[in-house]
Amino acid sequence: MHYRPITSVRCWLMPLVFAVFLSDLGLVHIRAAAPLLNTYELKTSAGPKSYTVSLTELFVASTGLASDLTAINQATANGVAQYAASLAEPGVEAKIVIYPTVGPVDESTRRVVSKMLLVNVGIQDPLVLAQAHGLMWHSDVAGLEGFHLFRAPNSAAALIAAKSIGDQAGVVSAEPILEQMYQADFVPNDPLFPDQWHLLNTGQNGAMGGDVNITNVWDTYTGEGIIIAVMDTSTDYFHEDLKVLTNFALNTLNFATNGFDTNAHVGGRTNEFHGTAVSGVAAAIGNNGLGGSGAAMDASIIPIRILAGGPTALSDFQIAAGLLHSNSIVDVHNNSWGPGTGGRNISQLGILRSNAVVQGSLFGRGGRGTIYVWSAGNDGERGGNANYIGHLNMRETVAIGALNDLAERASYSNPGANLVISAPAGRDATRPQGTTTTDVTGMTGYSIDNYTAEFNGTSSAAPLVSGCVALLLEANPGLGWRDVQNLLIRTATMNDTNHTDWITNGAGYTFNHDFGPGMVNIGNAIQLATNNWTNLAVVTNYSLAQTNLVEPIPSFDTNGLVKTFVVDLPVDIRLEHVMLKVDITHRIRGDLEITMESPSGTRSVLSAVNADVNSDYDNFEFLSVRNWGELVNGTWTVRVADLRPGANGLVDALEMNWFGVLTNASSLTNPPSISPNSHPRSRTVTLGSTVFFNVVADGTPPLTYQWISNGVVVAANNSPIYSVTNVQQSNGGTYAVRIFNSFGNVQSRAAELTVNIPPEITTQPDGLFGTLGTPATFSVSASGNNPLSFQWRFNGTPISGANSPTLSISNINSGNLGLYDVIVQNPVSSIISRPAGLSAFSPLTPPSGGSFQFTINAPNGHVLRIDGSSDLINWTPISTNSVAGGSTTFTDSSAPSTNRYYRVVPIP
Repeated sequence: MHYRPITSVRCWLMPLVFAVFLSDLGLVHIRAAAPLLNTYELKTSAGPKSYTVSLTELFVASTGLASDLTAINQATANGVAQYAASLAEPGVEAKIVIYPTVGPVDESTRRVVSKMLLVNVGIQDPLVLAQAHGLMWHSDVAGLEGFHLFRAPNSAAALIAAKSIGDQAGVVSAEPILEQMYQADFVPNDPLFPDQWHLLNTGQNGAMGGDVNITNVWDTYTGEGIIIAVMDTSTDYFHEDLKVLTNFALNTLNFATNGFDTNAHVGGRTNEFHGTAVSGVAAAIGNNGLGGSGAAMDASIIPIRILAGGPTALSDFQIAAGLLHSNSIVDVHNNSWGPGTGGRNISQLGILRSNAVVQGSLFGRGGRGTIYVWSAGNDGERGGNANYIGHLNMRETVAIGALNDLAERASYSNPGANLVISAPAGRDATRPQGTTTTDVTGMTGYSIDNYTAEFNGTSSAAPLVSGCVALLLEANPGLGWRDVQNLLIRTATMNDTNHTDWITNGAGYTFNHDFGPGMVNIGNAIQLATNNWTNLAVVTNYSLAQTNLVEPIPSFDTNGLVKTFVVDLPVDIRLEHVMLKVDITHRIRGDLEITMESPSGTRSVLSAVNADVNSDYDNFEFLSVRNWGELVNGTWTVRVADLRPGANGLVDALEMNWFGVLTNASSLTNPPSISPNSHPRSRTVTLGSTVFFNVVADGTPPLTYQWISNGVVVAANNSPIYSVTNVQQSNGGTYAVRIFNSFGNVQSRAAELTVNIPPEITTQPDGLFGTLGTPATFSVSASGNNPLSFQWRFNGTPISGANSPTLSISNINSGNLGLYDVIVQNPVSSIISRPAGLSAFSPLTPPSGGSFQFTINAPNGHVLRIDGSSDLINWTPISTNSVAGGSTTFTDSSAPSTNRYYRVVPIP
């Protein structure tokens, strides 16, 4: 609506001061809104589709994503649109509901119309097309040539525009983007679950995302039917939040008393809280409204009491018996205990213990093999290492490192080349937040409550992995112990990505001595295990030994003694475990660094310089998993270096053992590859939009994907498509993806994400009221991508040369009175400010007699109201007129003898 200033004024009675204000209510350049129709035939990208607007439903959504289906009762679709507009307020939007015109009308076919449109513009210019229909261009669509996203002011406008744009010549398709109902992954209702950052890390005082990616798994798998043996201290098996098997056939076992009662409440048992806490991390009952949840919330526990409240003397015979207890039905055997070398000793592996683990792995779990999970130990702050602990150097054990709530190595956690996986535990020397789990009920636990938030150590990390493995076995019961390790390694999340020890081995898997392959990602592991998974073939091994060496180790020399092993097999072996047995005579074995390097260049530090002052390695066997997936053929290098002066030594014998699957090396021609046109493409999008990066790769399946944003690995993503929603300026930068399979890996070219920020008016121009003959200045402030340009308009007509954030009028005259707005534009889009009126007053000489009158010029048919005021603050309506013939005359028959101001307000 373009309003022109007053052209004539007639007045009688006493002198008056006259002013006309052109209100900025509704005075934008408005296109007449088309009514919302009951039915729409849309030209969609999938072909013509017909939808009918619901007259009985509206979808009311808030900016916080909460939404409700609201019952209404309207006679027409346009009535629905008007009612929706009446509900709109800041943070709340009412959206139109539609159904296919033909077919059932139910929850499955219900669709909600969003403000976004998807348009294949064909031969049309997308910016021109959007502006012509009162829409804002949002972005193009990666991978869909000709497709663009537009945004409408509201849901109804989007549906109307989809029809009008689709009917325009040259447009291929136009459709509103429709929403439908989705529900979140299952999250248990346990009151302490929000504190269990190890299960769902939303940034509870730590790093968001530093969890085991488990909540999406619980929709399908909860550990039902899986049995976890917890060999530990006594357990509170009457705890409200634990499902403990205690019937005679599944006796719990107490090696500390050679009996069967493992209950933590038996008299005289003090400081035995550990077993209850471990059990809760693995399998506290979930979604029962009590406490927290375990990783496998429906799994059952068999407690095996092997430890008392303090250090407990145990024989290998007792340990072996515990490892095989109820073995035929135990799926996962958790061991959150160890020898406690204090970083000053090694722990030799006894034959009975090692035999028990081998037997259980072969014949347990009904012949499929029990999975033995073992904590890596808590001597990391004192130079400890998981490779110094004999049972962790067994191929059959899953050695677990611990992370804090920033997904960094917990300061106490032992590093090692034998770490199969790491898991959150927390509460180390740098971070106070521990694990929330079950506690012995009453006054005898870690706290006076039935739960504690103070649990930590690799003792906590191990049962978390045990619970995850329980879910994995529920999802695929046919997995063997090697398959479980394979899945954990292949799907691990690369945590603490700035850590300098990360390497990529010859098979494309990442490893770090502090973490193993990284943090357990059970969601990805289950996805891989249930996607046409094939178990590993029968294991084979190959060994080479160099005996009777008796070669001196150069003292205080970083080069050390180097021995090589050349493997040249006619049929290669794809590796899983590599073992090095050393027989070394040295007065202070802590002075030695022992390393092993594969033909692919993967280096494993098996023993670092430490505080161990004991002598000799007497046929001690080290394990490394860092060569997982590599091929054995080639030259292997073992280096023994004495890095401190004063003590001398000899290498007496070395033996290497390689374990893996025989494979025909000539057939290994299908590692992942990306064709030149299939890399992620650089994208330019507007602020707040959604952008997709995608890659197309070839290679022997299954392929796994690890996306990298600005050099940082993105957690919990294993898809060839990566989306960034609600793009902000901080999301700009490079995006690439590394793709893995059993035969290798490849990283894509980096794609650049450029974020275009459309102009936004931060300070609107204000209406001005002055005196004729005086100056006036309008101003506007805006943000967005540069360069920003400005075009001021008067009554909708551009003002020549008015191209700055301010507009100055040096001398107000009657021809200047009217509406001013400004178009702010940048390369992304444009926006028009609210109109601001310029009004002025001047003394008028009243003619004799009669009432005060004046004439206003305006478009035909518009309704105008005149208000009067004596103080420019309080206004009183005087009369309302409809414009006819281009003008209307207002009369104030009660004009007072004092000054009165007038303003004209357009009525919508």
